[in-house]
Amino acid sequence: MLERYAEAQGKIEECLALRLPPDWEGRAHFRLGAAYYQLKDYKRAKVELETAVKTAPPEFLRHEGIWRWLEYTCISLGLKDEAENYAKLARPS
Repeated sequence: MLERYAEAQGKIEECLALRLPPDWEGRAHFRLGAAYYQLKDYKRAKVELETAVKTAPPEFLRHEGIWRWLEYTCISLGLKDEAENYAKLARPS
């Protein structure tokens, strides 16, 4: 919220190193991915966001719009097919 993404990145990495409970670990990966995205480190953002998909609670992911984050990250990386797949997931059925 304060646009201090580099500081957030460091703090979130510290938290992850402490071995958070599974519910919180997925949330932390999402936030770390968002920080990397804002810092224009799209490769690392993609890794963290994909890890969040695997570890965060589904209700958290729905609320946070993870598929859009992944879509835009893939667009930034030039991964058109992956971006289109994530765009489809972002649209409700």
